[in-house]
Amino acid sequence: MTTSVPDKPVVPTATPLVSVIIPTFNRPDMLREAVTSVLAQTEQNFEVIVVNDGSVDVGPLLTDLDPKGRIKYIDNKGNRGRSYSRNKGIRAAQGKYIAYLDDDDRYYPDHLKVLVNFLESSNRAAAYTDALCAVQEKQDAGYMVVRKECRYSNDFSNQKILWRNLLPLLCLVHARSCCDRAGYFDETLETHEDWDLFVRFSRYFDLHHINRVTAEYSFRYDGSSTTSGNAMDFLRSQLLIYRKYKALSAGDRLVRHKQRKSIRDCKKRLMAQGFSKKELNAVVREFSRGGKAAQRPGTSNSAAGQKNAGPAMDPDGSDRKSS
Repeated sequence: MTTSVPDKPVVPTATPLVSVIIPTFNRPDMLREAVTSVLAQTEQNFEVIVVNDGSVDVGPLLTDLDPKGRIKYIDNKGNRGRSYSRNKGIRAAQGKYIAYLDDDDRYYPDHLKVLVNFLESSNRAAAYTDALCAVQEKQDAGYMVVRKECRYSNDFSNQKILWRNLLPLLCLVHARSCCDRAGYFDETLETHEDWDLFVRFSRYFDLHHINRVTAEYSFRYDGSSTTSGNAMDFLRSQLLIYRKYKALSAGDRLVRHKQRKSIRDCKKRLMAQGFSKKELNAVVREFSRGGKAAQRPGTSNSAAGQKNAGPAMDPDGSDRKSS
């Protein structure tokens, strides 16, 4: 039976080893596959926390999938965003470790076992594996996978994480206590919120890479996946992260060079999608002045969101050479 968690976590009879956080928004069919992939894990000491971000009720679906009562169901009663949903899931979690899964992605059967076994035996706080990107296209019967490719397989670098993301979020498992020290997801970010978290984690913990594919995430060019649906916001949030952690790259000429190159490459990709050079340069210029482009669209940098984001390392400053 599915456990509903409207505000406070329900303490289970036996403490799970891992809590898997799944935010969802209007994708019940995809959610079914994601949850099923967790229930099929070879490591069975887990709980699943599904956070409904203001979409169609998926309680009956979860009850059907969950005869053992390992799914907690949280309803945000409104659309609050993925970072808010994940933070709410983390706070409801009872597991020693936290894992993440989006509602259109899936784990392979040994995903949790590979990561948890390493963490338990090494006494490390965080580790990650690799994942395949499943490129999907819309066909008559729905979305079909047309190819799979491994786009990320990187050993972690405290230097490289300052100019680009190194891993998909679903590959990571970390001790729940990590968020007490490094902070939670920044709720003012709509994109790159995982990268922002990794930067902060890297200041306190070693993130160990296990070179093994244990999961799969989806990508759709029609705008229905996060990466394709928020193209312009990727530039804004990238600029925000560079500015937010400017103190960490101060004096490092390689990092500053790579950041400027990454912004140029991002602008080229956006121009290929139809955005004009003029409007992209305007975003960069306004961001460097601290204007509205530096904020999440439609919001301000709220106190709640900034509190969740952990300790600020350098809240001011900008890279005017990026344009």
